[in-house]
Amino acid sequence: MGQKKKHKKSLAEKLKGMGPAAIVTSAFVGPGTITTTTLAGVNFKYSLLWAILFSGLSLVVLMEMAGRIGIISNHDIAEAATASFSNKKLAGIIIKSVIVVTLFATAFGLEAGNLIADH
Repeated sequence: MGQKKKHKKSLAEKLKGMGPAAIVTSAFVGPGTITTTTLAGVNFKYSLLWAILFSGLSLVVLMEMAGRIGIISNHDIAEAATASFSNKKLAGIIIKSVIVVTLFATAFGLEAGNLIADH
């Protein structure tokens, strides 16, 4: 009697709700990524298509979650992660070091792809 009918969201409404996550995700695609994925496509045909779809969807989910954490806690990911540890200074150093190493590794990988694309 007093039950409300649930509104089922359309695909367009779901995509609209993702907001900046899709924009940030698209920023990761560069010439190195295009070259690497093209070479993978040439060598492996369609057998690696699942990896592209999975990584793209995973990246959208990751960016959406990071955005939610930032909006709700008013902190970046590193600050939000260190908040749960008792030794916040040590945890902050470890987490930020891991982030810096990851960023450098990513940058080197992107540059390697750019160099491959140039030759």
